[in-house]
Amino acid sequence: MNRWAVFTDLDGTLLDGTTFDLEPARPALDRLRAANIPVVPVTSKTFAEVEPLARELGLRHALIVESGGGIARRDGDAWSLEALGPSSDVLRDAIDELQRRTGARIARYSAMPAGEAERYSGLSGESLARSQRRDCSEPFIIEAGTAEDVIGAAAAMGFRVRRGGRFLHLGGTGGKGEAVARVREELGRDLTMVALGDAPMDAEFLVLADIPVVIPRRGGTPDPELVLRVPHARVAPAPGPAGWAAAVDAVWRELGNPPWPI
Repeated sequence: MNRWAVFTDLDGTLLDGTTFDLEPARPALDRLRAANIPVVPVTSKTFAEVEPLARELGLRHALIVESGGGIARRDGDAWSLEALGPSSDVLRDAIDELQRRTGARIARYSAMPAGEAERYSGLSGESLARSQRRDCSEPFIIEAGTAEDVIGAAAAMGFRVRRGGRFLHLGGTGGKGEAVARVREELGRDLTMVALGDAPMDAEFLVLADIPVVIPRRGGTPDPELVLRVPHARVAPAPGPAGWAAAVDAVWRELGNPPWPI
């Protein structure tokens, strides 16, 4: 019997990129939970966003949040969040300095008025409020200037900018890859790591996986930058949670576990 774990991006991967629905993946998630196979979210979402989802799905293992800026672990009946990189206060000051150095005009997601943040994120209400309460990362939009200048200046300051599906994300140098490596070590070196993602920043942890899977974008084609960075990855047959479920089903059959009840 193979020991394996699933490390997965959320928006555009386990969750539909527009509606945030996961229903096509729910049967696969239920089967993974019944088989005690860890499912570890690896997301740019905040802990405040992911915790209700973890509660709904019965996720019991670590939650990697804010693009690898933090790891939440269960502490009894509650969760404890470990920050791996700079705090949100440090990152806010860093964005001010990036604007000064580059002349770019940068809009921080956490500071956007609700209407503007909703337009960029597709979220509303309490979900939107949870997404803007950042602890250890700062999504942003460049309103004037170039991404290349901002990325270069951030690197010179000891930070890193990553490209997500909707935003650029400012954080520390570790990111999703470092956080995933830590959680994988905690789960056990002998497990087979399955990783699924759809955006360029997901390459950081897909390259660590034994079985990396690229989830296509809504139009049905995978992100070209992600494919370039993880050329050995398999591509799921459909976007979003339907493709996620199909890819996980294929892995289950491949690793020789007993067949799931259909």
